[in-house]
Amino acid sequence: MKTIAVLTDFSPVSEHAALYALHLAKKIKADVLLYHLDRSPVPGKLVFASGFPDDEDLDVKPGIHERLEVFSDRLKNLLIDRSFPDCILPEITYNQHNQEIVDVMTSVVNSNDIMLIVTAPPAGQDMATYMLSEHCRQIMQWATVPVIVVPDATAIRNPEKIAITANLDEQDIDYINALINLVEQFPVEIMVSHLTQNHFLESKFTPSENNLVTGIRKKIAYGRIYYRRIIVGAQEKGWKWLNDNKKCDLLVIRRQPQNALNEFFNLGRTPATTHHITIPVIVLPDAG
Repeated sequence: MKTIAVLTDFSPVSEHAALYALHLAKKIKADVLLYHLDRSPVPGKLVFASGFPDDEDLDVKPGIHERLEVFSDRLKNLLIDRSFPDCILPEITYNQHNQEIVDVMTSVVNSNDIMLIVTAPPAGQDMATYMLSEHCRQIMQWATVPVIVVPDATAIRNPEKIAITANLDEQDIDYINALINLVEQFPVEIMVSHLTQNHFLESKFTPSENNLVTGIRKKIAYGRIYYRRIIVGAQEKGWKWLNDNKKCDLLVIRRQPQNALNEFFNLGRTPATTHHITIPVIVLPDAG
């Protein structure tokens, strides 16, 4: 059974992200598995193993089981309130044995059922700050499935338009196909976009853009997809393209080194530019 892993700290922000995950799960016929994740930075490495310690050997913080049970029940009731009578709802379960990020991600990557990881910024923290944090970096670095970061302003509804950034290299087609496989249950419009600050480009496509467009036509079996070059302006307007292009519901990027993410979000110079990003960001793991 396909499963969506939701990393939560029981905050209202993470509850909203869990409800967003449940909405997706209901559509794609998946279940939801909750993990309580301690946000304290803990160094460590993932353990790829065939088994886990026996229950009696686990050090479980007092009250976590009860809090997960209450949180799970609350989500079930909220999901029922948001659903039509007699419709099939996702099953909500929880893992009480892992709370530190190394243990949680070890459990996640050792599960063959998990196809998506959902997380959220801490309350009051903007998307870029969280996505460049050590906490989120570890999640993205260790994840073998897509990670979606859900801000608290995200509308809980079916996505209608998705923007995926292209690097104009040979792997773009693989990443686009990975996205299509992820959202195949949603009839979304996909805008493949390459962001550039080169204002002197001619209107015609460059050779790299032509290669991408040709690859989309020949290697992607999806009708509602198109390519657009996005020329970003000054730093304070760098994210205006998200709103200029018919209000994208999701932004999709590939996993990148920290310096590339920092450049992408422009956080180092003008952090205010990313405070208004209110749509989820999906980070795709390495293709292949």
